Amino acid sequence: MSDPAPRRRRLPAWLPLAGAFVGFSLVAIRLATLPLDGATPYLVVFAVAVVVMAVALTGRAVARRSRMRAAVVAHPQSLLVPIVGNVETSAATRWLAQRLGDPRLALRPERNPILAVDGSGLRVLDGASVSAPIPAANLTVLPLSTVRAGWRRLDALVLGVAIGDVVAPLPLVPARASVFATRALDDAELLDASARIRDALAGTPGAPGRPY
Repeated sequence: MSDPAPRRRRLPAWLPLAGAFVGFSLVAIRLATLPLDGATPYLVVFAVAVVVMAVALTGRAVARRSRMRAAVVAHPQSLLVPIVGNVETSAATRWLAQRLGDPRLALRPERNPILAVDGSGLRVLDGASVSAPIPAANLTVLPLSTVRAGWRRLDALVLGVAIGDVVAPLPLVPARASVFATRALDDAELLDASARIRDALAGTPGAPGRPY
């Protein structure tokens, strides 16, 4: 099978937020050096920047909650784990998509999908796209590792996917529940998430999502 056709990269979701923050900071610095009567145009720009940031953050929070609610309805008996998109997870899923013949497994680095894990295996929920399950019998939990997500290296849990005589590593960075959270999961939380995934693959029912 030939390699999947390359996809056009989209701008990361955080880029507008970063631009708005930079503009916000520059305007604030400029306002601090101006007399009040000359600050009116800058106050308008300042207010627009605040509104843009608020709308962008609210939109992200609403979209994340909507995706999770839809996943809970569609997979009520599964453990649902939202993950952070990154280059290494994307590369691993593209390899799996090619070997397993399911293009719905392939993830773009800028996407933050949800994993549905239960006794039948692991599915990737990416918007309206739902992959076929990777069978639970083909999945094992491997030691923790790290991946690069943007400019940071983050700790990740790793699943081993058995395909023939090969066990391919699938690194995953679970996302925190809050859209405003920036701190990555610590070792104890990652090990707890790994244990929950192991239990779910064994058929033990799990609560949707995680309290991280």
